[in-house]
Amino acid sequence: MPALWPGRHRPDKHEEWLIRSRARPKNLGERIRDRRLRLGATQEEVAVGAGVDTTTIGKIERGERNPNLHNLIRIADALQLDASELISGLTVEMVPTRDSKPSALERLRGKQARNSQVIVAK
Repeated sequence: MPALWPGRHRPDKHEEWLIRSRARPKNLGERIRDRRLRLGATQEEVAVGAGVDTTTIGKIERGERNPNLHNLIRIADALQLDASELISGLTVEMVPTRDSKPSALERLRGKQARNSQVIVAK
């Protein structure tokens, strides 16, 4: 497979330090950032290669967002990896939580509870 970013410069000293300081990245976002820096690619280049928004890559790298399976595979492909290489060994503790956003089932249950309270109050 040809390099996605031919002619890219080597990572600068800060990027080299980041690469060396991470013997085994702990979470998915760190693994994606580590691979991107090893390739000498920008977030924008990975985003274009994966067909996602640049802010999506940034949020994933910072642990603010989890990619869906489709995007995970596309990001891995842009990073010249198999998706299994990114997720191998991850545990629940390594995945960002969804504290700020209730699930669809939680929203539905809350709506049902509010509706039943309105009926009882009448």
